[in-house]
Amino acid sequence: ASWFTQISNKGFKGDLALLTTNGNIGYTAQTEARVNGLNLRWYGIDETGKICALYANEREYSKSEKYIIPKQKEIYQRFKLATTPVNIKRSIGSPNNVPKKGEKVIRGNGSILCLKEALMTDYSSVTYTTDDTNFFAKVYTVDALKIDMLENKANRMIEEDVKISGVCWPVDIIKDINGCFVGVLVPYSKGIQLTRSVFNGATGLVRYFPNWDKRDLCTLTVTILEKICKIHGLGVLFGCLNPASIYIAGKNEIYFVDTDCWQIEGYPALSHNQTFTPPEVLRSDKTQLIYTTEHEKYQIALLTFMLLMPGKFPYAKAKKIDEYDSIKDMSFAFSIGSDMRRTSDSERPSGIWRIMWDHLSYKLCDNFYNTFHTNGKHAQSGNRLSDREWLTLVKDYSRFLDSSREGDSYKIFPSTFRRDGK
Repeated sequence: ASWFTQISNKGFKGDLALLTTNGNIGYTAQTEARVNGLNLRWYGIDETGKICALYANEREYSKSEKYIIPKQKEIYQRFKLATTPVNIKRSIGSPNNVPKKGEKVIRGNGSILCLKEALMTDYSSVTYTTDDTNFFAKVYTVDALKIDMLENKANRMIEEDVKISGVCWPVDIIKDINGCFVGVLVPYSKGIQLTRSVFNGATGLVRYFPNWDKRDLCTLTVTILEKICKIHGLGVLFGCLNPASIYIAGKNEIYFVDTDCWQIEGYPALSHNQTFTPPEVLRSDKTQLIYTTEHEKYQIALLTFMLLMPGKFPYAKAKKIDEYDSIKDMSFAFSIGSDMRRTSDSERPSGIWRIMWDHLSYKLCDNFYNTFHTNGKHAQSGNRLSDREWLTLVKDYSRFLDSSREGDSYKIFPSTFRRDGK
């Protein structure tokens, strides 16, 4: 402060630039310069000596130290990770018809429930409300019940008393009046689908969460990632993550539904979508029955990106390139710092997406880049970040937002670029 005062008193009129390895120093120096009527622009330097963005409360970089993820408490793994699918057979005694609205089903404990309103329908099931408001009944289609996998998988899941808040794990099987297996009973859930709200960009956010800012979006992302860490800790994989099965009731209240569609041991995932399919799977041109933890890491990174950049797909789509090819080519659409490395056919996003990218932390941008860019150090299977590493990165970003002096950074859709050198 005294140095700024001295040069100000001497009539210095030029511009000042500061290079620093600590965000607190940068913000403090900028404030003191302004108090003395001086114009100072500061830039961060990372551990490799490159220009980057730093934030308040970040530790100083040291070349002899590496960023270490805090150790987490061990979670009891209930399921074994499998590399091959279970043997699937034709079901003996599968029903010719399944219960519908207004009809009754029987729980495994013998109690009777009445199916009320249909809530969700997909190619393999219909989910109904019941006369017990604490539970929904998921009834499979006749065609889906022709193989024994669904019943065997349901029984294996129910063997384990999994209780994670917001994770709608099956609590019982349900049968028709003839005693045939027809589905599962799951806990009540509420909210709006992630695909219809946050992933629908400004339209979805304005409609369902109009008062949210970027800090709320970070809280939501942390809430989702914390539950994912617990799910993975059980030895359960999503297989192919389906964001339409994540329901948002609030930033601290979310529900994972269709848990019976997840990959449990050798029981394959029942849902598949191209957007969340890892590049190496698309390149193989083979049907993926059993997914690996490395596939899962890619999907969690993609989910995190599309939460913090509401609904934005990370790969560039040139005029003659569709989603399938852009994923295979890993044509990441964004760059980091002054580095303009992109695949040759990338189209750099313009307008709001560039501004939103600019307001993310450097650590997030760097790791997104290195995960989704074809030449990134985390792009290949075996090198990807874990769910806990993404959780730590988002928590760090959330802490930065809490201490940020840039009001535009709070906005989900900021209107200006940041002014701290990034």
